Amino acid sequence: MGYYDNIYAAIYKFYSRFKREEPRSSAICVVAVCQIMLCILIFAIFQRIGMINLREIGINKFYLLPLILLWLFLLFKYYSKEKGRKTIEIFELKTTAQRKMWGVISLISFLLPIILIAVFTMK
Repeated sequence: MGYYDNIYAAIYKFYSRFKREEPRSSAICVVAVCQIMLCILIFAIFQRIGMINLREIGINKFYLLPLILLWLFLLFKYYSKEKGRKTIEIFELKTTAQRKMWGVISLISFLLPIILIAVFTMK
């Protein structure tokens, strides 16, 4: 299983505990946020070391919204109900310690890029 498949499964298992939550949608959204924050972090690093200057390019942030929506659509297609079920079944074969470790990795993958983006974009 891939890195984001394990994150998907860990988040799915976490949200499946709550009755009013849709675990598939929540897990896909968390995976999307992790991937998008990683892309933003890469751009922030490039901007910090001077390889690109996004302010000179002048990309409006609203131009990125269709790309983000397209990415969400593609993730919903990738994690179809059948693929999601297989991913969860493979994840459940892991030991309890491994599943807890992937829960921690999911949290780190969600928070660390946000913190690093703040560090790299500070003047």
